[in-house]
Amino acid sequence: MKVKRSPLKILSFAALTAVLMVAVLFSGLLTIPNMFLSDRLYQRAKPPEAPIYILGIDEAALSTFGPFQTWTRSVIAEVIEILNANAGNSPAVIGVDIMYFGYTDQEHDTRLAEACALQNNVIMASRVQFADKLVEDESGVWWDRRAVGLVELPYRELLEATTIGHINFEPDIDGVIRQVYQYIDLPSDIAAGTGYPRFPGFGLSVYEMYAETKGLPKDPNVPLQGRFHTWRIPYTTKTGGFYDGFSIVDVLNGNLPPEMFANCIVLIGPYTPGLTDRYPTPIDPVPMYGVEIHANVVEAMVRGVYYMTVPDSLAVVITFTVLLILFIALFTGHPVVSAFLMLTVSGVWILLARFMVFPPNEGWFLFGNIRYLLPPLQLPLGAFLLYIGMLVVHYLGERRQKRLVTDTFKKYVDPGVIEDIFTTGLDNLQLGGRMVNICAMFVDIRGFTPMSEIMSPPELVSMLNKYLEVTSSAVFKHKGTLDKFIGDATMAYWGAPMQQNDMVYNAVLAAWDIAQNGLKMEAELLKEFGRVVTFGIGMNCGEAVVGNVGTTRRMDYTAIGDTINTAARLESNARPGQILMSESVYRAVEDRVTVRDAGKIPLKGKSEEMTVYALESIREYEGIYEPLASALLEPGK
Repeated sequence: MKVKRSPLKILSFAALTAVLMVAVLFSGLLTIPNMFLSDRLYQRAKPPEAPIYILGIDEAALSTFGPFQTWTRSVIAEVIEILNANAGNSPAVIGVDIMYFGYTDQEHDTRLAEACALQNNVIMASRVQFADKLVEDESGVWWDRRAVGLVELPYRELLEATTIGHINFEPDIDGVIRQVYQYIDLPSDIAAGTGYPRFPGFGLSVYEMYAETKGLPKDPNVPLQGRFHTWRIPYTTKTGGFYDGFSIVDVLNGNLPPEMFANCIVLIGPYTPGLTDRYPTPIDPVPMYGVEIHANVVEAMVRGVYYMTVPDSLAVVITFTVLLILFIALFTGHPVVSAFLMLTVSGVWILLARFMVFPPNEGWFLFGNIRYLLPPLQLPLGAFLLYIGMLVVHYLGERRQKRLVTDTFKKYVDPGVIEDIFTTGLDNLQLGGRMVNICAMFVDIRGFTPMSEIMSPPELVSMLNKYLEVTSSAVFKHKGTLDKFIGDATMAYWGAPMQQNDMVYNAVLAAWDIAQNGLKMEAELLKEFGRVVTFGIGMNCGEAVVGNVGTTRRMDYTAIGDTINTAARLESNARPGQILMSESVYRAVEDRVTVRDAGKIPLKGKSEEMTVYALESIREYEGIYEPLASALLEPGK
């Protein structure tokens, strides 16, 4: 049985649910799981395009020169000198991911600066230190926990001989390096000492120098986000993808000819665990060395294909809209259809997310060189939770309806009939008024008034309750609906709230049981009080209106109509102990009962007389019970 709800109520409830779900989904609770799923969905290794080589400060180098902290600056100077010895075959860019701050030994410091000045193709690492500061700007005074506190630069001679770039990364809250600062805005007082109002990242400096030699756009046109101008790194390779096992020792020993690096990008940096320059990345569970992360940054700018996270505002609007529509569909749909719809929405979302990053044809990709990253978790999870929620709502609704029906009909019908209602399905049950073919029965106690004169009130009530128990038990036993008690009379019917295959015969069996039990009670009363009471029963079948009748404050589930009135008239014409049935009742069970034709009798409110029959016996009970003697009596009081 489905409760009808107005479309406005459903829409309002759907909108409220979608708002609450979006608020939870985008509250930050799913940030780390969403990042993890994004890593698996959006990161895919592929062959690099840019000619990038890494010369590692690896175990071989540490074995040759000892701990890195003891090295003179001449070691890296000699590597750069060898690479730049032949101007025609020198690398396009040499990026040194090592920070040389302050002076150590004049001879070695000078040699490093002079080596870098040979071809003017060296990018040297620098670093920005952030600090908490009280900032005053056009928006007011506020506490900035990511303010630029200090820029660490190479010593003056090296700074003048090289281009610099900061090596700061922007780790996410789970510590994974997914973003890089393209450049960092420096305060005017700090910028005056560096000459860089916008301090470029190490990868950007490497790319710009390489682009100048190769005729590539100097501005990589990276889509930047936030006040720190960050962008998401589309990693090209897993850990070790840019590292061919080349060590700076191989260059120093002549094992690697300098010509092989001609017009290429050479990055020099730590490549051993002992130097603690390793970071988790989204493309590989194995931590990646910082120099290789810079290689992926440069590779991305050479490719010109970038990742950009869809703004939260747009993701919220999309998720809200889809969940709103999905709620309405799930709310009104079958659980199997709802499950299919939920899986379809989730699958399409994931496929769309993959397509937006890895289109089948780069040439006709809708967004050009931008790969927009949809949040992969929120919408599928929201759809799943919505589906589970709808299952719970439907389950609770069914339980509520079952309880409502049980509470309503347990007063009228046997519990077995209620169970049949739920087995057949609540949709077959209508609580509104409807035209139904039923069999109605009225039972009245004959001799009640004389008996009340000799009984005390408690005895009278007890006797009445016994008779009403007899009638109600017989009705319930044979799957009838007990409509009401009217004083000492009982009204019942068959065929509602559920249709029955053999309702007329069930009604006749109930009448027979009432008559037989009435005979037993007559004997008891005669022995105790010297007087008896008995039943008069009338039965008729046909169409009647069945449903809730009354007002919103007081209503009864009942049957009304001419069929009911006729059954009541037959009962009023029945002699004590007599069961009178209309011709429609008799014709429905004539092969299973024995009756006496009681002829035609006038009924109040009827213009024509009606043929009636008095029940004598039930054929299946013949030999067990005596025929009803009352069947021989003439109808009428």
